[in-house]
Amino acid sequence: MIEHAIQRRFHSPAQIHTITDFKKAGLRVSHETLEVNGTPMEYFEYAPRRQSGSMPLVLVFHGGSDHAEYIAWAAGWTDLAAEHEFMVVSVDQHGSWSPTDIITLLDHLVAEHPHIDQSRVYATGFSMGAAKTWGLLQEYSDRFAAVAPMGGTSYGPTPLPGEGVVPTIYFAGMESPLAERPHQFGVPNTPDARVAALFTGNGVTDDYTYDSAADPVWGIAADESIDITDGRFPEVSVGVNAYASSDGNTYTALAAVHRAKHETLPTQGEIAWGFLSQFSRAADGDVVIEDGAFDLSALGS
Repeated sequence: MIEHAIQRRFHSPAQIHTITDFKKAGLRVSHETLEVNGTPMEYFEYAPRRQSGSMPLVLVFHGGSDHAEYIAWAAGWTDLAAEHEFMVVSVDQHGSWSPTDIITLLDHLVAEHPHIDQSRVYATGFSMGAAKTWGLLQEYSDRFAAVAPMGGTSYGPTPLPGEGVVPTIYFAGMESPLAERPHQFGVPNTPDARVAALFTGNGVTDDYTYDSAADPVWGIAADESIDITDGRFPEVSVGVNAYASSDGNTYTALAAVHRAKHETLPTQGEIAWGFLSQFSRAADGDVVIEDGAFDLSALGS
């Protein structure tokens, strides 16, 4: 019997993806609350029952009219937490909370769970959750080793470059009716501004302007690229472009999810983790790349 499943209706017949059996996967799951400014903030913790030393933390933010549990399942973060031994915290109804409030939660989590590796704290979110992720990047860039917003550049205030480098991979659904990618409807939009701010903040270029001849999706030629097929939904593929910064390192990637609308899929989480896990943030604030150089092939094949 299937206890929990995701049904994808993009094609007929509908496609089913079974949700993690947390007990069999060895995950500890708990529903917690933290009082912030006199109001309880609800969140869900997913962590391996057996812990071997310090572990990374991924903060996850759901889309509008959604729920913290769903995004943790749908984007594959629970499976990934079990496989790679890291902790996931998914915040419910986060639209009521500012980036500063989320940092209050982060400080609480670090105090409550000494095994959290503060050099490997990451943030990700879908749609409205992507807006929260962008906001954390802008206001508290020094607290995160890397971020992965998905399908939500059209949400939130006008973007500004963050303080210093923040490794970032951004995902856009290629068949989304929303503005998820630059010049999606033939004119400059919020995604154009997001990409420009990201490229400036990460030292890729200060004068990004969309050019379809350079790249029809992102408007700028990639330094490296890879195409990844979704193992669960084989009609879905993800093209990832990576962009080198002026220091010669790669901190920035843009991912086009083909045959996907405004939705989040497990392969996005897998690719995101392949990106995020290559970065940590040293005590002096510098970004550290695992093995000394970014490996695009680690995102999948």
